[in-house]
Amino acid sequence: MSITGAIKEWQKAIGEENVRISSDILKAVETATFVTKQRIPAVIRPGSTEEVQKCMRIANRNGIAVYPVSKGKNWGLGSRVPPESAVLMELERMNRISDFNEEMAYVTIEPGVTFQQLFDLLNERKSGLMMDGIGSTPESSIIGNTMERGHGLGPYGERFDHVCGLQVVLPTGEIMNTGMERFDGSAVAKLHRWGIGPFTDGMFTQSNLGIVTRMNLFLMVKPAFFQSYFFDVNDENKLVDLFDTMHRLRHSGVNTVFRIFNDHRLISFITQYPWKETNGVTPLPDHMLKKLRKIWVGFGQWNVHGAIFSPSRAAGMADRKMIMKAFRGKVDRMFFLDEMRAKLIRLIAPLYNWIMGVDLIKFVDWGFSKSILRGTPSIAALNMCYWRKKTPIPAVMDPDKDRCGVHWYCPTVPFQGKHVLRAIRIIYDICAKYKLEPNMGLLCMSERVIDMTGALIYDRDVPGEDARAMACHNELVTTLMKAGYYPYRLGLQQYDLMPSPIDDTVVVMNRIKKALDPKNILAPGRYEPEPRNRTKTKPARKPVAKKKAGKKK
Repeated sequence: MSITGAIKEWQKAIGEENVRISSDILKAVETATFVTKQRIPAVIRPGSTEEVQKCMRIANRNGIAVYPVSKGKNWGLGSRVPPESAVLMELERMNRISDFNEEMAYVTIEPGVTFQQLFDLLNERKSGLMMDGIGSTPESSIIGNTMERGHGLGPYGERFDHVCGLQVVLPTGEIMNTGMERFDGSAVAKLHRWGIGPFTDGMFTQSNLGIVTRMNLFLMVKPAFFQSYFFDVNDENKLVDLFDTMHRLRHSGVNTVFRIFNDHRLISFITQYPWKETNGVTPLPDHMLKKLRKIWVGFGQWNVHGAIFSPSRAAGMADRKMIMKAFRGKVDRMFFLDEMRAKLIRLIAPLYNWIMGVDLIKFVDWGFSKSILRGTPSIAALNMCYWRKKTPIPAVMDPDKDRCGVHWYCPTVPFQGKHVLRAIRIIYDICAKYKLEPNMGLLCMSERVIDMTGALIYDRDVPGEDARAMACHNELVTTLMKAGYYPYRLGLQQYDLMPSPIDDTVVVMNRIKKALDPKNILAPGRYEPEPRNRTKTKPARKPVAKKKAGKKK
């Protein structure tokens, strides 16, 4: 086992400039938005599938663990830091869009392709297609987000449901193509999800079984009719009815999507913590929270941002009537935004800004013209990472480098109002205990479940904040799991919090891992139910002695 020998081999295989060992670079990639202790001895940057294969073969020969990332923008969940010390493999040089088909609505991409890159391509081609956006940075990887089973925000929000034909480099350096991509000349290789035989695509999501170097992504046809809407709710007692109403609408087949933000989330998109006005008091006092709600045109404690996607104006207006009828009396304010209303707002925006000091243009862009729900990338969520920093948000944002404190926790709850409210109350109570704002978003992923995205935002430059935020995070995750609300994805800081499965998952997954990665080279510790050196076996049950049959007395 020789890291020195491996580095020399990698330099020869992919070029010295693509093997980085300077202390400044290594320190940067070892840094996340919370405390980490793992070490990265080198960064390797292959530029093709063939080079990924070469790198993995070298790693096997030298017994060196490798942790692959696409762009490394997994802020709040571990960034680029591996679960165990390992060489970092960055795949951002692999940024080719090798196929684009307007008629069949798909693209073929590599792991370095970003949401912004795909959005720009569609604009350049004047395409009638759109991608499903992301709430994170536009510079994040589409494949990275998909393999983590991250979600979008529109009709194709369940991103993994809209991909097929993965090309995967296994830990040994072997190649595997999934679905119909296995067969030379297949006419549906880029169109058909399942292929022939067992469906293996899912094995490579949230796992350490292979490195995805190519993927086909399905795109959505732009709707003929698009309209945004906004609902406010200021009474917690209305939340159960609100979510139950949304649940019924989703089941009814209305062409709409919902995302829900609390006031803390929306405010953190727009501004930073008002340190002067609060005299340094944390968390944000209620009176200041109410004041900050008026930054744009005002919003409530809970805010529904949705959109209607319809093939015609007539169908869209019919959906709008159904939505208005369903929510009437259940929300405090209801506002719809279409092309005509957006144009009118733009006309009055300068005067309104002069009188009220509110920029309506930003509101129209965020909520309609450049809405994420239309596939437009946005950096608004990235602003949130700087919520508690006392310095201005930099022009080029890097939460790791800028020592932003961020923890994400991502429970999934049933799409029932009583469950949503129960989870919200758990989160608010624990955040109050640790004096951190309960920054929350909810996305209705299907007719049956809601993904909640909670963020703990703090300043790593303040002594003691790292420990306090981690304690809050740990209590949130464990308490939510005890209530039955397990996360839909894990961060680096959450692996050790997961309980052991009640079945034989550990045994089976370790068997698969050992077969595909006999030397445990690829991302050891990533999403493993238990590391192989800690696998516990169930104690054998003692046989129950059978009673001898006897005559009844």
